[in-house]
Amino acid sequence: NRGHVECWKDPMNLRKLRQRTRSLNSIGVRNFLRWVEQRRVGFGDPNLWLDVPGVSVPDRHPNPISDEDLDAILSHLATLPPTLVNLRDRALFHAFMASGTKLSDMLKLTRRDVSRISDAGQQGGRTVALPQTVVAEIGEYLSARTDDCPAMWVATERYPVRPLAYSGVPKIWERIAERIGISRVTSQQLRDTTTLKLIAADEPYADIAAPLGNERIEPRRAFAHTLPQCGHHSRGRTDKLT
Repeated sequence: NRGHVECWKDPMNLRKLRQRTRSLNSIGVRNFLRWVEQRRVGFGDPNLWLDVPGVSVPDRHPNPISDEDLDAILSHLATLPPTLVNLRDRALFHAFMASGTKLSDMLKLTRRDVSRISDAGQQGGRTVALPQTVVAEIGEYLSARTDDCPAMWVATERYPVRPLAYSGVPKIWERIAERIGISRVTSQQLRDTTTLKLIAADEPYADIAAPLGNERIEPRRAFAHTLPQCGHHSRGRTDKLT
């Protein structure tokens, strides 16, 4: 009843959770209560979900990788010996930088998807478009594998080989950052960098928005001017990957 909802809201506010966390919590509870009402489960007041407040989340400021750090990362990846792990890390980094897609969508790709991602491959209803140079790197990485795991991106630290977990990707970026002596690299930074470069290069709105999923690009437009340090901003989607 409404008393339960009130008892849930007050502690959440007192805990001083971040707005995005409170928003996700509220969305989850609202959706659950609507599900209960639609199926006429025998508890809960009518329209109880309306008592769960929405939480306004401010637009997040982009945090792109600096051109200096990006140069260092790309130079490091280009000089790595062609081991399976190195081939995977290089192809994964370039795939993120070329597409700007979400980590969850990138990890859903399978080995069979490599034949259809060069222009406008679809995964989960969103576009994962990659230039031929990155497709070639993915092909080189897949050719070096001897396992039968269907996932495109795999973890090889233990046997049997298994799909690369969501938590495994930050560890890859941490290892790269540590090796070249920069503070940090995150998947969100890669998305921000790609998005801002595409905005600055006047790429079509649809090409920028599609891989971002439900994230809006308008708040990022004001930050596109932060990227022209080395002139990378003028060369479009395949910048530094060809």
